[in-house]
Amino acid sequence: MSDIDTKTILEVAETLTTIKTLFASSEPLLPVYTALGGAFIGAVSGIIPTTITSIIRDRKNKKSVTLAIYSEIKVNIELCEHRKYLNTFKNIIEQLQLNEGATHPLQIEISDDRFQVYKSQLSKLGSLDSNIAISIVRFYQLLEAVIQDVKPGGSLSAGEHGLASYENTLSLAEQAFEVGYETLKLIEIKYGINTKTAG
Repeated sequence: MSDIDTKTILEVAETLTTIKTLFASSEPLLPVYTALGGAFIGAVSGIIPTTITSIIRDRKNKKSVTLAIYSEIKVNIELCEHRKYLNTFKNIIEQLQLNEGATHPLQIEISDDRFQVYKSQLSKLGSLDSNIAISIVRFYQLLEAVIQDVKPGGSLSAGEHGLASYENTLSLAEQAFEVGYETLKLIEIKYGINTKTAG
């Protein structure tokens, strides 16, 4: 019984000596590497969650800004369609074509605090996808050009401009609508917005 115990003790001692030799001879800097690895993992484990949280927050903000502007563009287009502004321009143009040299005053009351969502988010446009941001700016600039023509004190409200002026304003309005629809489509594709209504 005592021989077995001595033999087992010797085998364990020999195994421990072999393991110690392997670590000592193959990699004398193993403790240093272990310490550096631990420090690196500790540092990274603090940075990664913060970075991931920041990325998620930025994506949410970007989506929130985009969808807010999307809603405003959609509402503006729907209001213009409901009020038949394009048809008004076309009807006036037809009348002016029949009466060469005639002029026709047109004045539309438009609030000075228009495009509140767009204006409040101007500083964040740079964070949006570039194609969406460019399209948004084009839409609002074109629509603003039309508004400048038809608002009180605008060129068309004075009634001094005839056919060419109306054709120019109609062209700007049609471009604004086209860019507006393109912008809505870009955003719908980006964020998977389903515009189909039930029924």
